[in-house]
Amino acid sequence: MTPALRKLLATLALGAGAALLSPAAKAGDLTTLVDFTGSNGADPFAGLTAVGNTLYGTTSSGGSNSDGTLFSYTPGLSNVDTLVNFNGTNGDSPGARLLDVGGTLYGATPFGGSSNLGTLFSYTPGTNSVATLTNFTGLNGQNPVAGV
Repeated sequence: MTPALRKLLATLALGAGAALLSPAAKAGDLTTLVDFTGSNGADPFAGLTAVGNTLYGTTSSGGSNSDGTLFSYTPGLSNVDTLVNFNGTNGDSPGARLLDVGGTLYGATPFGGSSNLGTLFSYTPGTNSVATLTNFTGLNGQNPVAGV
C-alpha cells in the first residue's frame, strides 16, 4: 500500500449518504472524491477496506434494488465502481466494514436472506463473484450489525 493511499484510508470520512471525502491541501478542508447519488449507492456508513491499491466499502441503501451496494474506489480516479447490488435474496442494507482475508472480502447484512434476518457474504475481487455463506434464521443468529 502506498503512503498516499495509507494517508487517504486513515483520514477518509464517509458522509451519511452523500460523499466519499479526502483531506484537501489546506488543513481542515475536505475534498469530495465521489458523490453517492442513489443509483451508485447511498448511506455509506462504514469505513473502507484496502486491498492492494483499491478501497472497498458498502452502502446501506441505493443501487439498482435500493438494498445497498458493495463498491470499489481507486484513488486518483473520479468514480466508484458498483460491484454488487444487494437484492434482498443475497442480503439487504450492509452497513459494517468489510474484512479482507487473503484477498477475499467478507461482510454481513442485517436484513435479507431466506428469513429476512440477514446474511453473511463473501466477495472475491479477482473473479468479481459474490456468495451468500449463511442465511441467518434466528436459531443461528439474526440481524448482524457489526463487521465480521
